[in-house]
Amino acid sequence: DPLYIVDWMPIKDASFVKEDNPSGINFLYPNDIESIQILKDASATAIYGSRGSNGVIIITTKNGKLGEEKTTFSFNGEYGIQSLASKIDLLDGKEFATISNQIDPGTYNNVDAVPNTDWQDLIFSPAPIMNYQLSATGATKSTQYYVGLGYFNQKGIIDKSSYERISIQLNNVYKLTKFLSLGNNITLSPFSQENAPNVTYQAYRAAPVY
Repeated sequence: DPLYIVDWMPIKDASFVKEDNPSGINFLYPNDIESIQILKDASATAIYGSRGSNGVIIITTKNGKLGEEKTTFSFNGEYGIQSLASKIDLLDGKEFATISNQIDPGTYNNVDAVPNTDWQDLIFSPAPIMNYQLSATGATKSTQYYVGLGYFNQKGIIDKSSYERISIQLNNVYKLTKFLSLGNNITLSPFSQENAPNVTYQAYRAAPVY
């Protein structure tokens, strides 16, 4: 992975980067991003040393601009339905019983009477996905500010699988003197995740005659 720099903070080395969040920037909402710059080759290693050997991605989040002495609100919302794009072509009950009899004659006396269960139909179902964000940005003669609130919720197409995240972005800059400014960039992004382990593995191997 490259080294991510978000608002001058190296993210790859942060303690909250875990296996379920390997990139380290899943907490960012796209609408919170002001600019993205990519450094590669010698330009990255010269500044960041060996940590930048795979390249550096520099991300700057939004803030108010001096002179725009008003608050601008922005809202973005998305809602969709997910569904399985295609199923794997598996044997039905009769086909399974027929092949079983070829391997072990007499396993099924009447192949036309065996059940026919499509396990893929049972475990996969349409599920919603939603993404909402509200932001406010503005400035005064000596202050710049940006506030972003985001909510993301993705239900899995398999029961008991989901991902939910709330994101809060607070950016402020205070111009104390002509040559001195003080600011903060705070991101809070708690999330919860639920996985249904080995469900597809079991469904693709379950006999359709049960």
